[in-house]
Formats: sequence, structure tokens, C-alpha cells
Amino acid sequence: MVEEDGAPAFHFSNDPIFKHPKTASLIEEMRQHMEQGRIFEARKIGQRLLAREKKPNTSAYYTKKIDPVRGLIDDIYHRAEHVESLLRDLNTDDDWQLAREGKGVTVHFRKDEGSPLHLVRATSVFNNFMPNDFAKLCSLFVETELMHKWFPGGVMKPATLLSWHSKYNKIIQLNIDIPIPFLSPRDCVVMGSGFHLPDQNGKPAACNRILEGADRPVPPAFLIVTKPIADGESCSHCEIPKPAKGVVRMSTESIFYIELLPNNKISFKLIGRDDLKIRIMPTALLNHISQGHLPFDLIRTVHRTIRNFENSPWDVAMRERREYYQEIEDKVHEQLDNWKDMDEQSKKPHKHETAKQQP
Repeated sequence: MVEEDGAPAFHFSNDPIFKHPKTASLIEEMRQHMEQGRIFEARKIGQRLLAREKKPNTSAYYTKKIDPVRGLIDDIYHRAEHVESLLRDLNTDDDWQLAREGKGVTVHFRKDEGSPLHLVRATSVFNNFMPNDFAKLCSLFVETELMHKWFPGGVMKPATLLSWHSKYNKIIQLNIDIPIPFLSPRDCVVMGSGFHLPDQNGKPAACNRILEGADRPVPPAFLIVTKPIADGESCSHCEIPKPAKGVVRMSTESIFYIELLPNNKISFKLIGRDDLKIRIMPTALLNHISQGHLPFDLIRTVHRTIRNFENSPWDVAMRERREYYQEIEDKVHEQLDNWKDMDEQSKKPHKHETAKQQP
């Protein structure tokens, strides 16, 4: 079961209280949605369970049945609201200021209260991409232990996998060595979570359609979120190691967003803020670097890595975890079929147009 770090884990017992077929089935479906990263679908079922409880004449027996999963439903609500907030940050220009634009990459920054370091957003559209490139792009961020092989600048060293406790949730220790004289190596422990998202992600109307039960194929999009785990912070999934001697623990938060677009295009967006804990370097300079060549280099490197994917370490990883990536590819092909059907339907004359043509 996927839970926030430190949150209680919910297990579904064999107690007869869970034997009511419909309710037990909904609870299990909600759990599966969470494990598969489908946060909005999980929230929709949570809403159904709670709405039923509020109906007149609902028995105490039903209330007793959902009591063990109230904490899980609360966690789902919290995660869904957090994802919606991230999607707004990714898809609107509210409070963002343009930093730089060129070569197909647009970079914005935002000043957040409580942090001298700017939040940076970079966006780009990859053209002439094949359908399977969507899963390949996802693999660059799912296979975190291989990130040092493509990350620009050679600053990223091999990461340590501390826990892969569910399909789209893991805890990693990142290791970074910045080529500045007399600067100590850095590390950071992060929790990474992946989410499959519904159509027109980040736009409230889309989320509402999903919650209202729209039953139709939707453009695949994948959101990967990393958040730092502080030194000394407890974790229910693994022991958090202390920094090695001579290593400084930094903080990094990142969001990576990948969405399939029509006409063989893929939208790639990222948001990040890194606190490298470098006292000798002015904050203004750190902000300048984060908004300058770094996001451009990252996106260019991602593009180049996908173009040279065959027999790469990520290609090998995808073959080894074929079932894992097959689900992502299936969603892509489902949407391509849907777009093809929509295009064919749009070319057919409507009934009123056909009637006008009759003599």
C-alpha cells in the first residue's frame, strides 16, 4: 500500500466486516488505483464511499466497515490536492516570471516566500517522436539508479536505492560532486512518486470530468515528484542513512511532467529548486545558474539520450521490466487509436449537412 512517509499502512483483514461485496470491492479498487499511481481515480472512489455514509438511513454497520480506511481516504485527498497544485504550477503562468527563451525551451522562475532560492520551471515540446518514445522518456526518471549516466555536467554520481516499496514509489539517496575547488561532495535522500494523470492535466475542468465519471480514453501523462527527506526524519519504509564523513546533505525538490500530444509530439516540463548548501556562493549567483544554462542543458541531454536509446542502459532496463513499461505504452496506443477515431469522425458529414445536399 502506498502511503506518505511516516503514515500508517492499511491492511485489509479477513474479518467478516469486509465481506460485503460492493463495499469491499470499492475499497480494493481504491487501493489498486493508489498502487498504480491513479490518484484522481482513487479520490473518486473515496468520495463515493464517504457520500454513501452521509445518506439517510445509512447503518452503523456501513460506518464500521469504512472506519479502517478513513486514514487512507484522507491521505488520498491530501495527495490529490497536492498533485492538482503542482499541475497548476506546471500549466499556468500565475506568479511566474520569464527568465529565458530560445531553442525550443522556455524558462520561468518564481520567488516563493520563505526561500531566497527561486523555483525554476522549464518547458519544451519534443517533435517527431514515435509513440514508444513516451515510455522511453519516462524511463529516464523512473530508473533513478541510472540517472548519473545521462544527467548533464557529470555532477550526478551513482544513486543508492534505499526502498522501492511500491510500483511508483521509491526512496533514493542521490550523490552529487560539483566540480568546484575545495567544495565537499553533496548527497540528498528523496522520496519519488509517480502518478498517471487524466486528460488536459492541470485544468480544473478536466479533473472535474474525471470525478464526474467521464468514461473515455484520455491523453497519457505521467507526473514524477521528488521531495527531500531531512536528516534524522523518520521513515516507515527504510532507515535513512546519515551523510558520510566529509559529505554535506543538501536539499532538492523536483517535478517532471511528460504528456503525449497529437502529431508525434511530447510535452516535457520540469520544476525544481536545489539548495546546495554552498555558503561561499551568493544566492543571486545560484539563482542565475539555475535559470540559465542548466535547464537548457538538461532538456537537450534528455532529447539526445532518447535519440540514442537503442541498447542503452535504459533500453536494457525497459526490457527487464517489460510489464512495468507495457502499461505506459498501452495507454499511448489507446490514445492514438482514440485520436484516429476522432479524426475519422470529424471528416464524416453531419446529418444536417447530408440533408442539405438532398435535392
